[in-house]
Amino acid sequence: DGMQGSRVAGEGSPGDQSGLGNQLMSILAPIPNSFELFAANGQYIEWGPLIDGLTDGNPTPTYVNNATGTLSVKDPAGAVVPGCGFPISFAYIAASTGIYRALIPAAFNPPIGGQFLVVVDLTAAGFQAAHWEVPAFVRARKS
Repeated sequence: DGMQGSRVAGEGSPGDQSGLGNQLMSILAPIPNSFELFAANGQYIEWGPLIDGLTDGNPTPTYVNNATGTLSVKDPAGAVVPGCGFPISFAYIAASTGIYRALIPAAFNPPIGGQFLVVVDLTAAGFQAAHWEVPAFVRARKS
């Protein structure tokens, strides 16, 4: 179907903690050092598993399955890449224990190369707003 996927998971501080509640959201495994995004190609970004930060390290953490949030891609100058509808919404993947997916549309067609930034913002009732930024590089898709 031409979709490229990236599953993202992370641990530690979710960054900007301004927001809705007192508890921190965290993610369960390491955040990648960077993303490889493909120009003019629809692709999914998956984020999670999102957990209650107070249960990080427990044998069975408490998963956050009710978050809402967005994903944006910023260009090397810090501007949101135009023409793609950013920010785009994350959707919870049913029965996934805290995994969310966002679709970057095929209209995403910035210049090849360059350093971009994937920006993830998630909120959930009772938790502080969470913000992550991950470097990204744009490549031409090879069939």
